[in-house]
Amino acid sequence: MRGWPEMENLLNAFAPELEAGIKEFQTSCRDLFEEMKANVDLLNESMVELRDKLQEYIDRKRTELSAEDLSRYSAQLDLYTQICDSLANGQKDQATELIERLSDHGDLPSQLIPPPSEVCTIM
Repeated sequence: MRGWPEMENLLNAFAPELEAGIKEFQTSCRDLFEEMKANVDLLNESMVELRDKLQEYIDRKRTELSAEDLSRYSAQLDLYTQICDSLANGQKDQATELIERLSDHGDLPSQLIPPPSEVCTIM
């Protein structure tokens, strides 16, 4: 068949570049995976910290909280616990869904919300 030897020669000419490209792609994928894992680890750390602080807050203020606030904060605590469990088990999609549900239960206690950073102010 005509044309096949030329195609084979062309592919052979590009083989080193293709191999280098594949190795570079594999390295990029590995780096991306490590970055994503680090981001999940950071998210998990933040969620664990919020969960623990919310638990401490509820324990400390239980007798002072209204029934409505106690119910709301307890629902938030339950979601934070589920989020932490999901992240620990590698279930990022489930954790994302749970994070989206947090807004259904209002704001955290104001004492647990960090003040806006002065570094992030705009002129």
